[in-house]
Amino acid sequence: MDSQDDSTAALAPVTAQDGAPTLKVAAVARRLGVAPATLRTWARRYDLGPSAHTAGAHRQYSLEDLDRLMVMRRMTLEGYSPAEAARVAVQTSGTTSAGPAARAPEPARAREVQPPAEPGPALRATSPSVRSLARAAMALQAGECGRQLEASTAVSGVVETWTGLARPVLQALADRVGAVAPGRSPGALLESAVMAALRGVADAEPVSGPSVLVVRPCVPAEGAARATPDGPTGDLLSHVVAAALREEGADSSVLPGAHPAERVAAVAEQVDAAVLVVVSDAAVGSAAAAETGRLVDPDGLRVLLVGRGWGDGAPAPVVPDLGDVVAAALA
Repeated sequence: MDSQDDSTAALAPVTAQDGAPTLKVAAVARRLGVAPATLRTWARRYDLGPSAHTAGAHRQYSLEDLDRLMVMRRMTLEGYSPAEAARVAVQTSGTTSAGPAARAPEPARAREVQPPAEPGPALRATSPSVRSLARAAMALQAGECGRQLEASTAVSGVVETWTGLARPVLQALADRVGAVAPGRSPGALLESAVMAALRGVADAEPVSGPSVLVVRPCVPAEGAARATPDGPTGDLLSHVVAAALREEGADSSVLPGAHPAERVAAVAEQVDAAVLVVVSDAAVGSAAAAETGRLVDPDGLRVLLVGRGWGDGAPAPVVPDLGDVVAAALA
């Protein structure tokens, strides 16, 4: 049986002891677009677990269970708290085959600013996977963002996940103008999910290749303190490149923040780096380019500049396309 047949079988209903069709956890998770772990959490916390019994198998979801879960999913996307959505969902009755489920009166919405659940015009012409990730980020579904990114890195690798999935969504979120409630930032949530996915890649890959240090463009000593970010944003691309190198077995590491050339050279010596990769997608100013140029030593470690931010007069070889960074760094 090929993979398509396997997927179809996983989604096919099973028959319960009373003859009613039932669904496995994986099938329900795919229909709702959530992770199986989310279903287990809803079952444990809100009593929205499977209720059907099948011969020789674990309890499975009935169609009435699916109705309740669909209400739970829709209301959480609309901005209700999980507890309020669950209270309404457990009062839902009816089956999908009999038409729309009866619905209890909805609770009042929380009086707070909620992020929109649908992507804006900038993402409507993109791929379904990009739109799906954008919806999950705007709905503040950290687990769902992590699930999609983990699946993408497993299938397509780090570079393709970044260039074709995560970066377009992050850019669209950055371009949005609108207020959010305290602690509710879709962009920051997605950045954290990207970092978690990269951490999973790094932890899973064995290290057998050369040591590579990935850094941001250098800054003069007087500007170093101002250039160090308060969060992962400034270093995110560095982590992407380092994880892509780790996929190929390189002993890659990241130096967070922006530093003078002397500090970068000292850290490179500490980790015994054979290659120094300096990454930037933002335009690199003349002062930063000059300071980075101080790292270039014909008799020292190899310096490689990566990203779209390096213009004319770059102090070392440039690899503008992230898709070529692994081959260039490990050549």
